[in-house]
Amino acid sequence: MKSFAFLGLALVLTMASASSLHSNIYHGDPVANDQQFPAVVAIYEIVPFMGSTMRDQDAECTGTLIADRWVVTAGHCVLAHTDDDVANDKIVSPEKIAVGLGFNARHAKNANTIVSVEKIVTWQDRQISFDPNHDIALLKLSQPVTNISPAQLPESANDFVDLKSGVHTATAVGYGWTSQAARDGILHYGSEVIQPDEIVETLIKKYSAPTVNPSPYETPSYNLFSMLGVTSPTGQHGTSGDSGGPLFSASASNPAQVVIGIDSWGVGDPTRAMLNSGEFDKLPEVYTNLLYAEHLDFVKKTIKNG
Repeated sequence: MKSFAFLGLALVLTMASASSLHSNIYHGDPVANDQQFPAVVAIYEIVPFMGSTMRDQDAECTGTLIADRWVVTAGHCVLAHTDDDVANDKIVSPEKIAVGLGFNARHAKNANTIVSVEKIVTWQDRQISFDPNHDIALLKLSQPVTNISPAQLPESANDFVDLKSGVHTATAVGYGWTSQAARDGILHYGSEVIQPDEIVETLIKKYSAPTVNPSPYETPSYNLFSMLGVTSPTGQHGTSGDSGGPLFSASASNPAQVVIGIDSWGVGDPTRAMLNSGEFDKLPEVYTNLLYAEHLDFVKKTIKNG
């Protein structure tokens, strides 16, 4: 199983596993310009090495600007990676991460703007690790972003009817791997279908690698309420670096694209053999469900309270 997509690495929370959190959209389409998905941002974590600065970093995760000073991303994207055991890892200090704006911002040196982070708000204010059932975090920026319109959030948890019927389409966006060989510096997107829970559970079971004494971080359980599962008819699968990136969709009552999910984890490795066998389009990707009432309330109350 592919686990949580940690800050730009295709890995299980330990940075090496068949079950991992993601990156760029594998075999996705390149974004053409800054106007296509302007609210999607790169998230950098500074690694002090030989005098490196934030401008030397590459995106570890993806996020979405949802208010002029707020970015939503995955909870596992704000871990400090100071402990080999994810269960004991601490939340990173705000001064060690930043947000990059621009469709080619995977490499910080190419970002249009880099904005520092003032505060990190985690689910239930956790300071150690994250809750796999609620893989969500909010970043409060040090200054407002005034030249970009934030992405829309759902008005309520009831905005989308029959979301998991197997016919509802969505668009995934992220800065992760774009092929088996390399990641380029451009944002990519892919077409997804939101699947019924029973299909997601069946596919997770089918494609998960056997794990001895798995932890809830290495092999998360699919939660019918707090998660969404998608597959891509064209094999445009989330990978390392896409973690924290948005899943956009429109409802029958609102044609605008709204953020309904946050890229969290996936199952199976996007290998050439799977592509050749025609199975790659069956690999499930799991998103934190922003239409889950508790998640939507958490986001809106955090923004309101500052």
